[in-house]
Amino acid sequence: MIWLCITLFIAPSILFSEDLLFHRVIQEVRVEGLKHIPLTDIADLKLFKRTGQKLLPQDCEEDVMELYATGLFQEIETATLPSKNTIILQYSVKENPIIHSIQIKGLSSISPEEMIPLLYSKRRAPLNLRSIQKDTEGIPFYLRNKGYDLSKLISISYLEKEEALVYEFAEPKIEKIELSGLTSIKPFIVHREFHTQENSVFNSRQLRKDRERLIRLGYFSFVSPPQLEEASHKENIHVLFDVQERKINQIDLGLEQDLERVVGFLKMDVNHFLLDSAILSGKVQAHYENNRPSLRSYSVRYLQPWFMNITPVSFGVDAWTEFKEEVLSKNRKQNNLTSTKNKRSGADMLFSVPILREHLSLSTKVKYETVSPIEGGFAEYQIRSLAFGLNYTSIENLSNPKSGAYWSFSQEQGGNLGVLDVGGLMFYRTRIDAAVFFELSPASVFGIHGMLGIFHPYLRSGESEKSTFEQEEFDIGGASSLRGYKESRRFNSRKLLVNMEYRHDLSDSLQGIVFADIGNVFPQQWNLAWSSFLKGSGVGIRYFTPIGPLRFDLAWGEHLILHFALNQVF
Repeated sequence: MIWLCITLFIAPSILFSEDLLFHRVIQEVRVEGLKHIPLTDIADLKLFKRTGQKLLPQDCEEDVMELYATGLFQEIETATLPSKNTIILQYSVKENPIIHSIQIKGLSSISPEEMIPLLYSKRRAPLNLRSIQKDTEGIPFYLRNKGYDLSKLISISYLEKEEALVYEFAEPKIEKIELSGLTSIKPFIVHREFHTQENSVFNSRQLRKDRERLIRLGYFSFVSPPQLEEASHKENIHVLFDVQERKINQIDLGLEQDLERVVGFLKMDVNHFLLDSAILSGKVQAHYENNRPSLRSYSVRYLQPWFMNITPVSFGVDAWTEFKEEVLSKNRKQNNLTSTKNKRSGADMLFSVPILREHLSLSTKVKYETVSPIEGGFAEYQIRSLAFGLNYTSIENLSNPKSGAYWSFSQEQGGNLGVLDVGGLMFYRTRIDAAVFFELSPASVFGIHGMLGIFHPYLRSGESEKSTFEQEEFDIGGASSLRGYKESRRFNSRKLLVNMEYRHDLSDSLQGIVFADIGNVFPQQWNLAWSSFLKGSGVGIRYFTPIGPLRFDLAWGEHLILHFALNQVF
């Protein structure tokens, strides 16, 4: 229970005059002694409605208790003044002292500038016991909502000499963070990912984020919720995570869907390759074609989550070869949907720099890819480009966001980079993605997502038109784009898409949604007439699993289609 020292300085008392004239009609009701409290603040009290009534003993007691219930007075005296055949009922009050300052002690996790405006007690206002009672109820709720579950308001006191109202808190701190189950992974690899540090104030929300971050690292098959133990200093605690490491090297076999067909894959990950925490991944895709197995693609990726284990800059190198059948852009514009076999081989290098950890990051990528014919039909071309991106998010749970927003912007330039012409296809590609979520109730949320894309190729002096594939442009249609339409229904150089969803949690693992999608792809000129857009709508189910939500969407657009995929559309 919160200790209120205020009662030591403010001892409410009820003083009745010995010669109260009961059973006489009240001509007027007066409240004397108001200095800082406007009469309008108490004008609705029952005592002001007694004019014209006879005064009864119980009326005085009710009125005094009602005045005390306002929390504004420390002493009240009742008297009656004769006036012909009537009386004047008078209450003489002594106001509580004025609060000239509010002090916050023992609270380091939330600044006084943030906490004081939230209080019901205000500077330059009389001390109000009702406001203090509201603070004793509201402050613990606010602390829990911010994640400071173990922080407590332990006392509220009024210092007469300083005319100050003092709120004092106790904040348990984390003396130690332990991880049980580490064998091959060095502790510093894990601890550097923690926002929670030893000797910091306990925050359950931050610990949950740290646990989710450990899971996303990919090093562990199991990470327990944080377990709390009492520390040597009784007010503080120890935090313990139980973890189970994945095998250092692992091989996965399975099936997956790409834009064209279901393919089989073989994937191998080698953790801690050359450097602690670095990951080397290799992947091969194959499928059946013309009654025989055919190689679809092979790729390799090397990733350092922390560059040289020194800085949180992420560094990655990818190399790939893909065998594809695609429609050339110029052929589609002529309604010729004959596909052309081609081979794509290339590599890229990516750096990602955090600006605001977990919220804002800047990335840059260098890419080199050669697109060559397998059976003729077009001239070989290269993509040599430099891209940069800016990404922001305020969302805590990407699988089931309840509020917040995210956005990303990327700009890719190929060929002429301004200060240097690196050859290859001349183009620029711009992409903007954004989404915002509004919590309607604890179980329901409304989300809206928008995407804009522009691909603009141009020719060098003396060049004729080049044949490029649709992959260089933007597509629309399918489970992760415009539902109710087949995958990659249309391609073109500009794209505009809006997805809207109402999501309602049916249980901890099941969610129902109603959605509407609208968008299209356009040539170099936009056509924003309503009739030029494709529309799709429907209902869906999300089933949440440890690897992400399974998504089933029944959509009506060009056709009635049941879409199945992993993770949310946005």
